[in-house]
Amino acid sequence: MEASGSFFQIESFRKIERWLIVGGIALLTCLLVWFLAQGDAARFSDSSMRILWQLIKATFAGLVLLAGCIILFKKRAGIVLLHGGIGLMMLSELMVGTMAVETQMMVTEGQTINYVQDVREVEIAIIDKTNPKHDQVTVIPKSILLAKQQQVVSDPKLPFDYELVEYYQNSSLRRVSSLTPEEKKTCQESGDSRRGQGVDCHTST
Repeated sequence: MEASGSFFQIESFRKIERWLIVGGIALLTCLLVWFLAQGDAARFSDSSMRILWQLIKATFAGLVLLAGCIILFKKRAGIVLLHGGIGLMMLSELMVGTMAVETQMMVTEGQTINYVQDVREVEIAIIDKTNPKHDQVTVIPKSILLAKQQQVVSDPKLPFDYELVEYYQNSSLRRVSSLTPEEKKTCQESGDSRRGQGVDCHTST
């Protein structure tokens, strides 16, 4: 009993730790009473509850790891746990950077979608909205577009044929007055302004 009692006992000269513990307990008690008094008005939203649940699980896992480190490494438990956590984050970042596929799903309020998109990839999406219940989406990726460039392509899923005449990567429309002498020279030498490094020399001044 003496050993268990000394574990929770704080020496009299450590007044700061004593008051911090007392203050923390008092603060948690006040928060609990306030939540109980407010009832449903103090209830967190579903997203907040999910975040809180993740934090609780992470805290529990951290306490379990800390207890194991205390048993194995005694006074060095904190240092071992800290370095282990940093190493785990570095390993996770390595795996995410080399193996993960990042996409986006943009959903507005009241909308239902069943697809994701990659903002780093180029594609053409044709949307058929004739059905009032759902949209028929046909996507042509960049690899297929470039493989059949300057060819008339027919597809049974599309109500029309398509042809990719030219593909300009990172091109933009600019005024002729804003072109550098080198860009103007490139346009003049190309003979076809649409082939001049993505510069449209026919833009009005």
